[in-house]
Amino acid sequence: MKPGIKLYIENTNYNGDNYKWFWGTLGCFLTNGEDKFFTTAAHCFGELAKFSDFLTSKNVYIKVDGKRVKVGWLHKTFGDIAVCRLKAGVGIDPFFAGVKSAKLGDIVYKHGCITGQVEGKITKKEKNLWIARPISNIEWSLSGDSGCPYYSKDKKLIGFGRYGNNEVYDPHNEWGGFITTRGLKDTPFQLITQGDRAMATKKSVEKALRKIKKQLNKALRKIKKQKEMGGGDF
Repeated sequence: MKPGIKLYIENTNYNGDNYKWFWGTLGCFLTNGEDKFFTTAAHCFGELAKFSDFLTSKNVYIKVDGKRVKVGWLHKTFGDIAVCRLKAGVGIDPFFAGVKSAKLGDIVYKHGCITGQVEGKITKKEKNLWIARPISNIEWSLSGDSGCPYYSKDKKLIGFGRYGNNEVYDPHNEWGGFITTRGLKDTPFQLITQGDRAMATKKSVEKALRKIKKQLNKALRKIKKQKEMGGGDF
């Protein structure tokens, strides 16, 4: 799993006339020091849902070889951000190198599951919502991009797409509204970075090597003991 992929949340109130699945984009990975989590837009779970007939479950899925596979479930929402607990055993690619503050005029990249990675520029701030416009005349944000990450060229996370459908939040029809990572500032979570994964991998390898060394020493002691007792052919 990595930021920018499509997440599926089942609509448990499906009646044949509405949507069976609601979807959003994975924003980033977090940790509380013990467990791993991932983010998307809170309205994907119904807290801020545009449609009153959405009664979603808490389970989150992705598609693997055409089949939906459960990867986690809603843990808690913080404003517009939904934090989901990652299912044990699911592999992740953190992608980001850290976090960065939003500034007017900055070049940003967003990666939505529908529009992919596109380049834009921060042009305006309206209360807690920042506005970015595409550099070229391209589709910038569509339904399904909700919760997508906004980041700098050096892979520093800046914020998350609030809604994929621009008409929901933007009366001026300006594309690219996003909220910053400030919403996570007062939570117990920290961003998981590529550096964290490298360190975790190093520690995992070191732990495995210590285990192998311990097993080898145990085997050598056993061999030595058998030799001293005159048993076995060595």
